[in-house]
Amino acid sequence: MKILCLNASPRKNGYTSKILTKMIEESKNQYDINQVNVYDLDFQPCYGCLQCRPDRSCVLPSDDAHKIASKINEADALIIGTPTYWGNIPGPLKSLFDRLVPTFEYIGEGLPKPMQKGKPAIIVVTSNAPWPYHILKTQSRGTVQAVRTVLKAGGFTIKGILNMPNAKKYDSIPKKYVNKAQSLTNKL
Repeated sequence: MKILCLNASPRKNGYTSKILTKMIEESKNQYDINQVNVYDLDFQPCYGCLQCRPDRSCVLPSDDAHKIASKINEADALIIGTPTYWGNIPGPLKSLFDRLVPTFEYIGEGLPKPMQKGKPAIIVVTSNAPWPYHILKTQSRGTVQAVRTVLKAGGFTIKGILNMPNAKKYDSIPKKYVNKAQSLTNKL
């Protein structure tokens, strides 16, 4: 099984990255897993030209967004890890999602058609909001919902969500989140 892991954290040693690393370590002997750091990508933002809708492909010059589209299409499963920024996802991940509309769903005549139907996905979200406030829509719940909206539109089956609050409080990832990360990886 090929798994694509998108890390939307700008901090390569932050908690989102650390959790994703644990998930990769847990699964590297079982799966072919490829991690991509969204902040390392070089791509133009969506121009809103809507040509991707009839063409089923972004018409902008080839860049890293096109490469990620190919990786998503080739992957059997997707893991998306993101910190919480103002109750939402970081700007680079949102820009990437905007460019990947034709990868996630075909919008032609009639109802949108999910392009990744049935593929499993996992959502990993971290925030600095303390428990239980992290579940407010203005905190990590909003971040989970933003990622879930994109994945559901694409037809992904969400196998689980890891939502870690209070990240700045910890020196290392608490054992319960390490265990959950490993448990979620096994659901793929």
